[in-house]
Amino acid sequence: VVEAMDEVTQRTERERRSSIAAVEAARSLAARRRVEAESAAVAAKAEAAEAARARTAAIEEAARTKELLAEERVARRTAEEGHAQAAEAARTRAAEAARLSNLLEEEKAA
Repeated sequence: VVEAMDEVTQRTERERRSSIAAVEAARSLAARRRVEAESAAVAAKAEAAEAARARTAAIEEAARTKELLAEERVARRTAEEGHAQAAEAARTRAAEAARLSNLLEEEKAA
C-alpha cells in the first residue's frame, strides 16, 4: 500500500512538474509572440509614415508640375501676343511706307 501511495505521489509530482513546464512554455511562447507583434506594429507604423511622406512628396511634385505648366502657358500666350503685336506693328509700318511712297509718286507726277 505504501509503495502504491509512493507511486501515486511520484506520478502526481511528475504530472504537476509537466503541467508547470507546459504553462511556462506557453507563457514563453506568448511573450515571444507579443514581442513579434509589437515589432510588426512598429514596422507597420514606420511603413505608414514613409507612405505618407511619399504621398506628400508626390502631391508637392504634382503641384510644382501644375505650376510650371501654368507658367509655360502664360509664357506661350505672352509670346503669341508679342508676335501678334510685332506683326501688327510691321503691317502698320508697311502701310505707312506705302502711303508715303504713294505721296512721293503723286508729288513727282505733279
